[in-house]
Amino acid sequence: MSDWLKDILSKFFDYLIFWALVNEYEGGIILRNGKLHKILSPGLHLKCPFIDVLLIANVKADTFEVEPVTITTLDAKNISIGLMIDYEVVDVIKFLLENNESIGNMQHKSRGELSDFLEEKNWIDIKKKTTKNALKNRLSDQYEKLGVKINDLRFTNKVECRVYKVFNR
Repeated sequence: MSDWLKDILSKFFDYLIFWALVNEYEGGIILRNGKLHKILSPGLHLKCPFIDVLLIANVKADTFEVEPVTITTLDAKNISIGLMIDYEVVDVIKFLLENNESIGNMQHKSRGELSDFLEEKNWIDIKKKTTKNALKNRLSDQYEKLGVKINDLRFTNKVECRVYKVFNR
């Protein structure tokens, strides 16, 4: 059987199922005719075939790495610095419905805030724990809008570097 036919049958079967299983580490919602119908806790739940759609998300603590950004600090040092963020989903509705592709949004917001925040600092200040805590507070405000709480934040790949411009635009 061809792959496209398997995909169609699999999707069709998903619409026929009248139950929804939410695992212990997940949170879920049911959309009925495209509108929020119910928030689901872990367990087995009934749903209407063809009418209800189940969306689930991992709500337990998880981590992701933010790719390093290369910036110039106030004291004219070129540095490359990344982040490791430990987070958990605290509001499934915000996480699944009120934005598109939450994890990608978190990574993009993190890179932007990291760059903007650290460009206003000196290299010696970036090494201090107070800078990390201030960045965590700044990101926490952004993540709250996504239904996410930051548990911990760590700088990774914190190095002074040289930047060479290959092309001039």
